Amino acid sequence: MIRRFLFLIAIVQVLISTLVWGVTQPVVVKNKTEQLVKADVDQLRQDVQTLCSTPKPRNAKNINSLNQAAGYIAGEWKQLGLKVDTQAYQVDNQTYMNLICSFGPEDAERLIIGAHYDVCENQAGADDNASGTAGLLELARLLKEHQPNLNHRIDLVAYTLEEPPYFRSQYMGSAVHAKYLHDHEIKV
Repeated sequence: MIRRFLFLIAIVQVLISTLVWGVTQPVVVKNKTEQLVKADVDQLRQDVQTLCSTPKPRNAKNINSLNQAAGYIAGEWKQLGLKVDTQAYQVDNQTYMNLICSFGPEDAERLIIGAHYDVCENQAGADDNASGTAGLLELARLLKEHQPNLNHRIDLVAYTLEEPPYFRSQYMGSAVHAKYLHDHEIKV
């Protein structure tokens, strides 16, 4: 189980890195009608700036800042008309939450693409990881706009508590999510 979890984490990290690289490079993707599909660089920048503008760093000590960031993420997805699922969980008498929006067939095998919205210590966290979260938001916009035919379900997941003091623990948002998928025998 630990190996599966570590493998899942490695896959998520590769996907996030690829996503961030993909939305910042002049890579051209074509949709079904052969039109160019491009990420909105200005919107990505705005998302990063908004996520980095919480009054205090978005870390486990500052639950209000984490909730403000989560509210922004959920609000952006809801503006697109997407359903946002919240995976709330308790750690040290505080409630933290992963946010999930999905595309494609509900009962199909899933592709999980995630990024974390918390930061390490007292940093603004543009690179770690507002940029990854901005990539998730832009991917949702592109999927919603272009409505591709999907054989798999794509779950976009904004994780929390990926940084110390919960890094490499069962309380990381990705660990909580992976355990849920495993316990419910959901194919990924």
